[in-house]
Amino acid sequence: MAPGGSGPMVARAMVARRERALQLQTGPSLTKAIEERETRVRDYALRIREAANRLAGTKQIEQAITSIPLETELVVTIQRANNLPNRASVRTKKVRVDRSRIDEPVEEFESVGKGVACFVEVVFRGIRQRTSTTTVTETPIFNEQITMAAFSPDQDEPSPSAVFENNDYITINVFDEIVTDNRELRSGLKKDDGGISDPVRYPERERRYLGCLHIPLSAVYQMQVLEGTFRLESPPVLLGYVQESPRPACISLYMSLRPQLAPPQSTMEDIISGELPFLSMISYLEDSSLLKIARFVSMIPYLEDSSLLKRRNDIWTSTADFLHLSAGDSEEHAHLLVGYFLEIGQEAFVVLGASTVGARSAFVLTTGRAAQEPGLPPQLAQERDFNFDEYQLRLWNPLSGGCSSVKDATGDLREVGMVYDHTNMWANFQMTGQPWCLKWNFGDGGQWNGFFGKFFPERELATLQLPPFYEDKEDRFYEELETRVEESARGIGAFITKPDNKVSRVLRSLLVKTPAAMEAISSASLAANLVLAQLAPQGGALAPEETNEVAARLDARHRAIATLQTEHNQRVREDARADMVNGHIIALPFSDRYIDAVHEAVLNTGIHRIADERVKYSMAAHVEKGGHSFVCALWIYVAAVRDSARSGY
Repeated sequence: MAPGGSGPMVARAMVARRERALQLQTGPSLTKAIEERETRVRDYALRIREAANRLAGTKQIEQAITSIPLETELVVTIQRANNLPNRASVRTKKVRVDRSRIDEPVEEFESVGKGVACFVEVVFRGIRQRTSTTTVTETPIFNEQITMAAFSPDQDEPSPSAVFENNDYITINVFDEIVTDNRELRSGLKKDDGGISDPVRYPERERRYLGCLHIPLSAVYQMQVLEGTFRLESPPVLLGYVQESPRPACISLYMSLRPQLAPPQSTMEDIISGELPFLSMISYLEDSSLLKIARFVSMIPYLEDSSLLKRRNDIWTSTADFLHLSAGDSEEHAHLLVGYFLEIGQEAFVVLGASTVGARSAFVLTTGRAAQEPGLPPQLAQERDFNFDEYQLRLWNPLSGGCSSVKDATGDLREVGMVYDHTNMWANFQMTGQPWCLKWNFGDGGQWNGFFGKFFPERELATLQLPPFYEDKEDRFYEELETRVEESARGIGAFITKPDNKVSRVLRSLLVKTPAAMEAISSASLAANLVLAQLAPQGGALAPEETNEVAARLDARHRAIATLQTEHNQRVREDARADMVNGHIIALPFSDRYIDAVHEAVLNTGIHRIADERVKYSMAAHVEKGGHSFVCALWIYVAAVRDSARSGY
């Protein structure tokens, strides 16, 4: 057929026809499913905007605007880190080149000792600053201060409301630094990356990711000073490392803004929808364990209210709409989680306050007691016993599925403002908002002020909730999503390296089993967390039988983690036959910008910055289905495998 004729057009039409026929046979593709979800969210946003306009009318709210200096600085003081994983004590090869005979390398062996030589990196608005590297130790101490500009110099003067609703995160990364003298070795083919040292001229500084912490700027502004010890988000598996401490890895920080800004004033907000916190629904989950329920809720995609409305509104969607959209913020996640807990007979409350997740966060409080029967007469509801056993009180983060005792000072929730359930709401009137310092007796009028009470009698509130409808995507959707996640994680490195497909297959087989193993670890961690909460206020003074129980719970958690790490380290090392393996697992919930989230998570680990041609990269992806449309978790396994024996040096 002559060039430029109708041949190419016919071929394209036939290809498009085959693709459409394939879609009709196997169901909607990933792209089409995402487009349908975006249409649902867009249509819902239009309905909400119309309702907001009807409520607002011509109402004008005068708000006092306090000026915030554009030169405001973010001050981060890194104090110390505890319970970090140690380098695995394995024999590794160290190559020394004999200058007299360049073609005959001399091999030396050394043992990688315990501890880490770590540093802390602070990332904000694309700017990175780091501390100096400590000596090899198990308890690194930094005591260094990092100062960064809180606002971009080219933006307008920020307002309190803009700062309060700011979504920029401060990322705290902890790395182990290993220095390797590669000046005698050939260099790899390098792309443009000014932040990576030239392996020909300088010793290679390999950074190994140990964990991170994400804190929004709005949380620092809300609390004025954010200080304390925080749990690190550590990967469940770190290849080349062992977790010897039974306690989770933590970092101690002090964060503030300079100059000190006036605290944000409470602003009037329109609450769209007649949502009430009590949710009555039937869970489709066969296993009604609290951890499984929290895990399911945390996998529902997160969506800020600002994505639906330009003006400031706090939107509380119904549970049916929340699951239909597969999108919502912390309030929707908390309401769904508390509804599930109430449905299985657990007494639960919604807690509003400030956390490391955001300046306005919603958590769930469980008491360990049976839930109150709905529809009780007001006189019986007033006689509720709020004298809880505080060691049984747990705070659940609905966005991560994590749980901690109210006595745990390393928990995500840092300040408590209000607590409510389907009968009443209570404002915190105590001198402090820190959960571990609060008295949780809602019946004490000097500490908690109830909305319904002496002057405003309690009454039964009707719910506007409808039974939710559960639907799931076909397997092809998750297969395409898994393929796209793995493809997006490739090609991120600053150096062109050869992939190790054999190790990638091993990583994929291990990754498929990881979610089930993490359930056992989460269960053991929950039991250990409650024991540690009882130990903390007593200063370690426990009876012998209590000491044995603490040791048993901590040992169970440690054995679960050690078993998983040992299995992965041994399997990868045996199949790769490598001298040194460095890698970790990343777990992310699905979101609208999941490709960007995968890129950011992989880049944040710094594994792509290894400048050594002996290193081969391996990666794998797995999608954990949650049982509802778009409710899934993205698991990514990345590893760097170095084998000096096979590199020819």
